[in-house]
Amino acid sequence: MMTVGTTLAVALAYALVLERVNHVVSEPYMDEIFHVPQAQKYCQGRFDEWDPKITTFPGVYFVGVAFARLYQWLGLSDTGSFCSISVLRSVNVAFAAGNTWLIIRLRQLLMPTDSNLLLHALMITAFPVQFFFSFVYYTDAGAVFFVLLMYFLALRANLVVRPVSPVGLITSAMAGAAAVLFRQTNIVWVLFVAGTTLVRYVERSQGNVIYGSTKQDAKLGSTFVVRNSFFQVAINFVKAIFSDLLPLLSLLWPFIALVLGFIVFLVVNGGIVVGDKSNHEASIHGAQLLYFVFVASTGFGLSLFQPSQVLRFADSTRRQAKSMGGLVFLATIVGVVIAIIHFLSPVHKFMLADNRHYTFYVWRKFFLKHRLAKFIPSLLYMFQGWRCWTELRRTRTPLWLFIYIIAVMIVLVPTPLVEPRYYLLPFVLMHLHTSRQSKWHLLLVIAAYSVVNAATIYIFLYRPYTWVDGTIARFMW
Repeated sequence: MMTVGTTLAVALAYALVLERVNHVVSEPYMDEIFHVPQAQKYCQGRFDEWDPKITTFPGVYFVGVAFARLYQWLGLSDTGSFCSISVLRSVNVAFAAGNTWLIIRLRQLLMPTDSNLLLHALMITAFPVQFFFSFVYYTDAGAVFFVLLMYFLALRANLVVRPVSPVGLITSAMAGAAAVLFRQTNIVWVLFVAGTTLVRYVERSQGNVIYGSTKQDAKLGSTFVVRNSFFQVAINFVKAIFSDLLPLLSLLWPFIALVLGFIVFLVVNGGIVVGDKSNHEASIHGAQLLYFVFVASTGFGLSLFQPSQVLRFADSTRRQAKSMGGLVFLATIVGVVIAIIHFLSPVHKFMLADNRHYTFYVWRKFFLKHRLAKFIPSLLYMFQGWRCWTELRRTRTPLWLFIYIIAVMIVLVPTPLVEPRYYLLPFVLMHLHTSRQSKWHLLLVIAAYSVVNAATIYIFLYRPYTWVDGTIARFMW
């Protein structure tokens, strides 16, 4: 009941904000100039027409058509308002409400003993990027919804049902297919769900063997005490997979089929985007990982800089420095961070050509002020990365962490443009798995996010300006 009540309250609040957005910004804005006309073509049955500037699959347009038909059937729209921008934007408010429900339910599955579970879920829901893009007709809210639904169904099949439910995994893969129809890069999260399902299955029967743990080792959540080396863990894991290969294939075949189908698409299409390929070429943008840990750490609020946390980081560094191996490890971390900042932090031409995004000002006013400015946050990145790692290590196993990190790298590193939207799913999935936080820290983060949300919506609606081409411009993420 608490879950449903919270979801309805969020839906009502979002509907009120959407009413304001529709009233003030009644015409398609930014990428909506591509998405809205395309959806309206589909509403008119013109499924053979496609805007070559659109880079994603048509999932959001199919849902837009379904919503337009539903509004018409309920008598909520007439011929003039059928498939209007306000109807299409309401799709994402529905997805946002669904995301709230899924985040709460996922947190209940993953951290059932968390007494601040609801606050933790609301903190994730209030994440400013997630909030803002719930009110424009973009693909983000739907992409997040179907990835979370896929993960929820897979977890239920693993954690709630015994033995593991093949039907649950089939429905999970179907949700994964829908997620890919919203955004092609969601195939990575399909692999993540399949990989973590595999890890959970193997660890359940052979976890102690894989990690070298003993029955006397203390457990924390669903993690293990690791006594084997990384290479020994990898070897044991591969052996465990082959020892259960047929049962694993019988469970994971829906995900395998989906991935194979996507590979066929890549070969036939010649790439991952379906349009505007010249402006969406992959690069090696390692700095995306540093920007992500900065964004992800906002979810820890002021607790990030608690003296106890800073002292733990300093103590961990000091202990590493006492041995030659530890010194080499620290030097490697520092060297990698500096090398990433120096060699792998390209600035995309769109970032400096479009002053309607906040990233434009971050780069113009800070990172590009001096050639050394981008190195200033280096220590902060390392501290934040350590905090993200330690939080997840409290509740997740090393193999789960490995799969998550690889997934984040595959999603972010090839992306040349810095867009906060790209951090949305990595952020949500990370904070779904972090350990219990105190009530006051969560309330502070929710309050801070709410202030940012109110400010960004206010500026978007009521502080427009004239752009270089004479059109009305509005600030947004």
